Amino acid sequence: MTWKLKQGARRLLAQESGTIFKEGAVRVALIYPNTYHIGTSNLGFQLIYRILNHIPEVSAERFYFPDSAELKFFESGTELFSLETQRPISQFDVLAFSIPFEGDYINVLKMLRLAKLPLRSEQRTEGCPLVIAGGMVTLLNPEPLAPFIDAFAIGEGEEITEELFDVIKESSSKAETLKRLSRIEGVYVPGFFTPAYNEDGTFLGFSPSLTVKKRFISDLDPYPAGSTLFTKKTAFSDMHLIEVSRGCGGACRFCAEGFVYRYPRHRSKESIINEIQKAGSNGRRVGLISPMLLDHPDIKEIIAESKKMGVNTSLSSLRADRLDEDMLRAVELSGQKTLTIAPEAGTDTLRRSINKHFTNEDIIKSAALAFERSITNIKLYFLLGLPMETDDDIRAIGQLGLSVRGVFTRGKVTIGVNPLVPKPWTPFQWAPFPDVKEIERKYKIIKEEVRGTTGIKLALSSPRLFYIQSILSRGSRRVGALLELTLDEGGSFPRAMRRWDGDPDFYSRREPRAEESFPWDFIDHGISKKFLRKEYEKSFERRRTPECVTPICKLCGVC
Repeated sequence: MTWKLKQGARRLLAQESGTIFKEGAVRVALIYPNTYHIGTSNLGFQLIYRILNHIPEVSAERFYFPDSAELKFFESGTELFSLETQRPISQFDVLAFSIPFEGDYINVLKMLRLAKLPLRSEQRTEGCPLVIAGGMVTLLNPEPLAPFIDAFAIGEGEEITEELFDVIKESSSKAETLKRLSRIEGVYVPGFFTPAYNEDGTFLGFSPSLTVKKRFISDLDPYPAGSTLFTKKTAFSDMHLIEVSRGCGGACRFCAEGFVYRYPRHRSKESIINEIQKAGSNGRRVGLISPMLLDHPDIKEIIAESKKMGVNTSLSSLRADRLDEDMLRAVELSGQKTLTIAPEAGTDTLRRSINKHFTNEDIIKSAALAFERSITNIKLYFLLGLPMETDDDIRAIGQLGLSVRGVFTRGKVTIGVNPLVPKPWTPFQWAPFPDVKEIERKYKIIKEEVRGTTGIKLALSSPRLFYIQSILSRGSRRVGALLELTLDEGGSFPRAMRRWDGDPDFYSRREPRAEESFPWDFIDHGISKKFLRKEYEKSFERRRTPECVTPICKLCGVC
């Protein structure tokens, strides 16, 4: 069967462009812990792929989590192999995981097991490959994965990656390598630190004490902005993705992007247009990626230039308070047919509690303007379980969807709802995850509001999956044992929780004390914890905090 699997890999390669083939003295298995379809277009993953293969003496080949049809063969003994050369994973010196989501934690453990390696770092001997990890979740809270990873890269990868491998390619023993890596700014070696806990299970601190300053890139322009790997076999189907900005000034109290990537940075118009020209020369569509796309000072000119070049652009989620006629004309010029808005809450009052200050009137006006243009569908995204939320706020989600449908009568209005997962390094890191049964009850309220209305689609996320995510999001190193049990239970978290001696609700449903120490406090984002707590308290008062505008604002401590 191995030859059939390898044939499948070669078929994928035959449909790719931008693949890098290189032989180096230090071989790196660059691993995305989800499928090829999901992972290949990820801009962060592509960035690290390019950087690694640019380093002299280093070569990186990609590994993805097997899809369901392939997994049974690898579980029955077939050795994992790389995409580029189908080389067995046992022939690689370093396993480097790029992890964007907590939901992929269990896949990290599965891939270590499929690689026939001991799961825990302390059990891997001198002959085992070094296991390192980076990605968005390691910026927030790496502790649930700490027992399994030799070293974490905390922060943005443009500079730290080369520094890591300058050490790795020169060091001899694993102990010496980890010792030298720990001296690099932004590197966390969990095996050098022992967590301690209070009698009530709350986190006390590390022994010895620990601070890791994240790596931060102040100027994005020197680094590539867009995709270099292309294939139709991914979620974005050969689209040329371009990072327009990084970080967000909006200061929404639930959103990690607005805090761990502070201060927000825009790429120059020239660098973005240069990427669009590359896309156009290859006949590709462009996807402009940013959490604050309409905040870019030149976004209208960028879209207009793209149109002149004959390149269609797709735009990520847009702010309703910035969608005037000129902006919607620019959206229309882009060729985009779906307008995506994230109200997050159904009422203006609750929206103020999360520090979003556009109104339902703004949203309905944007929908009406969109109807006058060539937009054919609207997507609205909401959160459920926000502090101080009432049933009236929940009803208002459906009512707002109906109001939008009233002025936008063609195509489809999609109402997407996710439960709030409290994220480390946001003001809502103190908020409890809502009760699963309560989420299901509130879903029924939304369904009842829109029942019988044509042209409205509800997309309600699984509350149980988000409950699990909330445990992994705020978990300490003790949650590593839950991940191991889940692996033993074939990936079933419910069965693993019945065997685990921990309390899932301790990490999920409990509201931490104001002064409580968190397992992730050791990461230095430059943000004052007092500022985050004050923001949490302001959410109950519906008080506004100005947007993050460097260098004017001095509130949070980053600038």
